[in-house]
Amino acid sequence: VTDTLARIEETVHQQNDSLSLASADDNCLDILSSASSRSSKELMLRAWDASPYTVDKKGKYYCMRPRLTMTLAPRTSALEDPKKVRLLQSRGLDTRFIYLMPGECTLAKESGMPKEVANVFFEKVLRLLPASWNEPDEARTLTLSEDAELMWLEYQDKAEKLCEGLDAPMQEWITAFANETVGRIAALFHLVSCDNPRTDLVVSSEEMEQALALGDLLFEHAKAAFALMLQDNPEDSARKVLDAVSSSGWSVFSARECFLSLKGQGCFRTMKPLNTALEALIEHGYIRTISVPGKSGRPMVRYELNPAVVQTQSNSGTAAVDAGATAQGCESVPVETAGTVSGLPASDSRKGEETEREEANASAQDARDV
Repeated sequence: VTDTLARIEETVHQQNDSLSLASADDNCLDILSSASSRSSKELMLRAWDASPYTVDKKGKYYCMRPRLTMTLAPRTSALEDPKKVRLLQSRGLDTRFIYLMPGECTLAKESGMPKEVANVFFEKVLRLLPASWNEPDEARTLTLSEDAELMWLEYQDKAEKLCEGLDAPMQEWITAFANETVGRIAALFHLVSCDNPRTDLVVSSEEMEQALALGDLLFEHAKAAFALMLQDNPEDSARKVLDAVSSSGWSVFSARECFLSLKGQGCFRTMKPLNTALEALIEHGYIRTISVPGKSGRPMVRYELNPAVVQTQSNSGTAAVDAGATAQGCESVPVETAGTVSGLPASDSRKGEETEREEANASAQDARDV
């Protein structure tokens, strides 16, 4: 058992290809950054299903089938930190964990697992451990009963329907979970409940049913975790800022005013995502920076909404436009039917599209005059 991923290849090799990474630290996600090398991250991915992995560098050569178990217990606030989320998402790690999101609770000192339960649990774990590691005769292959296999296939079909409407990372998680992880859980239920795990090698329908019931529960926990980790992409962030400015009726506004109106929404927990979104809007000509006198007489930076954007919104009845004007001159706002920040609804006819373009060009001329 380790609490660091430094020199993970050598450590796994010394431990007969098996290693558990366990950490209850609030910043335990940071340990993923210690696997900074590409090879270390590749080993982490291969270890999920014990795929062959070869080390050949600095005079060291050995082949492994790495088995790595990770048990991390960060606070929920860590999953809201973009930096930590990026660490977890590196190489798709976020889709490979089973998530448990406990509610708020306080454990009394006298509470704990009863001794008799702890003893039974300990004995169950011991009998699952092989007498020796990496010996061919220690390997066992479990099979599914006919009913268990049918139940699993039906669960995979159910997972495909659950993917509808979910974000891409959550879709990837539920697909991998239904196609792989649930089967492993069923195998574990079988191994801890059968009389002899070395000779009884068929997973029953009852054990599969237990795994699928737990799978439904874990799916809800994963949705809660991914909701915390959900990060708006730059286009979505820019669209939210533009909508907030439009709905507030601001022609000139400050970054602070915009931040207060968006605070708590999506990724706008700090000013950095807002500044990135404002820069994107400037780049596409939706807004531009201007200088206004402050109370002390010193100039202050403010943002001005392109008048052509306001005109386009009035004509289309929506607060969303497409690729905008040049940042400094606000020279034009070409309107398309699909765009960078947000698409206008398509016109009902070609004539309607031409009319819309003419109105946009007229608005662009107004912008040049301004």
